[in-house]
Amino acid sequence: MGKALAPLKEEGVLIISSGSATHNPRKRGTNKAPNPRMAHPWPEHLYPLHIAMGAANDDVKVEQIHTSWTSTLSYSSYRFTSSL
Repeated sequence: MGKALAPLKEEGVLIISSGSATHNPRKRGTNKAPNPRMAHPWPEHLYPLHIAMGAANDDVKVEQIHTSWTSTLSYSSYRFTSSL
């Protein structure tokens, strides 16, 4: 989907992908993430990241612009820009 959206950037469209990759509040804080299936029980939580990566060019520069934590949940934001 990201590759399909990528040409819109040439028209000045800003592509924003948003979501929460880590999610399972019932298990939050019970252990220090011994199993990734507990933190990522459903693959659709990673789709926004995959869309953003797919929409980026091969010359992409990735920058983490925010990070914070609540218990074992990570809140991070990334910016993908052309390195040209």
